Amino acid sequence: MGLTVYRHPESNKLIGWLIAYPPTRDPAATHPVVKELISLHGVEFDFRKSANIYSWSVDEGKVVMSYPHSRAGVYCVLYMDTAYEALF
Repeated sequence: MGLTVYRHPESNKLIGWLIAYPPTRDPAATHPVVKELISLHGVEFDFRKSANIYSWSVDEGKVVMSYPHSRAGVYCVLYMDTAYEALF
């Protein structure tokens, strides 16, 4: 598991963070992290089936997304401030 913190390059303001989890043994299975995100953020989420991306609007301009990162071989959860989306 790993954690990456994103800060604005000029103001040093925290604008998001990414948590990388080990992948599941069954790539077709829903990652257990998704179940935890549903319990934290609710059942109202968007799901982009083609990319296997779940996303929740958690506050005004704040989003959490979860998705497999096939090149890195990890499962990611990204919390971000959409005002700074171009920096991610």
